[in-house]
Amino acid sequence: MPKFAGRDTPSTKKSPMLELVAKPLIDINAKLVAEHQDVLELWERQDKETRGKKPKSKRKLVDDATSEALQDVLENNTSGLLCLQDELSGLFGRIEKYGGKGGGADRAFWLRLYNGGQYSVDRVNRGSFMIENASVVLVGGIQPDKLLEIASGTADDGMLQRITPVFLSRATVGRDQPIPDVVGRYNQLIADLAGHGSGFMGYSYIRFSKDAQAYRAEMEKKNVALMGVDTFNTKLSARFGKYDGLFARLCVVFHCIETVGGNIRSEVSLATAERVGRLLYDYILRNDLCFYSGLLGLADNHDLVKDVAGYILARGLTDVSYRDLHRTTQQLKKTDHAMARRLFEQLSALGWGTVSEAKNMTAAPKFTVNPEVHRLFVERAEIERAQREATVALLSELAGQKL
Repeated sequence: MPKFAGRDTPSTKKSPMLELVAKPLIDINAKLVAEHQDVLELWERQDKETRGKKPKSKRKLVDDATSEALQDVLENNTSGLLCLQDELSGLFGRIEKYGGKGGGADRAFWLRLYNGGQYSVDRVNRGSFMIENASVVLVGGIQPDKLLEIASGTADDGMLQRITPVFLSRATVGRDQPIPDVVGRYNQLIADLAGHGSGFMGYSYIRFSKDAQAYRAEMEKKNVALMGVDTFNTKLSARFGKYDGLFARLCVVFHCIETVGGNIRSEVSLATAERVGRLLYDYILRNDLCFYSGLLGLADNHDLVKDVAGYILARGLTDVSYRDLHRTTQQLKKTDHAMARRLFEQLSALGWGTVSEAKNMTAAPKFTVNPEVHRLFVERAEIERAQREATVALLSELAGQKL
């Protein structure tokens, strides 16, 4: 779940926040490592013929590990691991270095870690063994521009859509305040959850209650509708395709949080499912839209859609014809009827208006602008007009000079 610093902001104090969130698990992991070291030293002092197998190391997190080393750690830790990376660019760089354009085993392994479950390893030098639960939660920070480079230079194999982005606001001056009670409760919660490990629930599986199942079905319909954005952005549509699984995962997480140390239930309640629904659609969805629109560009041909939208605002248009497009930017002058219709359909999907019906889909299209657009984007319209007027004035001035 990468946390993004602002695009033009050098620091949003993401490192201290990551450390605070991970601290209880870091402390638990340090204790486990120390205990294992004591056991290992005792084992090494014993007679080689009678001391038995080498003790297995129990861990909760890893910082910097190759895929091979990570597999070895996972073999002994069936409850999964947290991989904490202050700078994710280093990890992604290693994946690309050894995995190439999505074709290497290293990248495929990281894709597999998102799902968890059994994973078999068969290597000539390392032998064969089974990982009961190949599950790693990746948490770290990265600058948006660096992620943009990674996203544009790698295969579109779903790695990007497995990320849940969290955008941070600009850093402000800190205040000296007492630590709130919630920090202590959070630390205790993590300790309680970590103490239960893979046997926390005491059930072979967890199911939704009848009411929660009905709610989940409604969420599935909503997610299918969201995937309709493939009209103007395939990457965002693929991200929405992960929402069904993400909803179920979060329901399990919330269920564990709400039942730890109390009356453990085998069913996820409706209240828990609704709480997860609010998190998914009121928070995660907004961050996803910010990521795919503000960082990657909402539409696959984002610049062209933006040019048409700016032209509509600057001119205060109520209708846009195919000929109008040829009066805007140089790029839009190259559009044919089919491309113009696609641009209009993308704007329509964003609620900017409707495209004229046509029996012949290759005929010149026409776009009717939603009046709400001009009401909602008054300030943006002024900016667009000012920028265009300044550009025209500059070009006119240069055209009158002898170059």
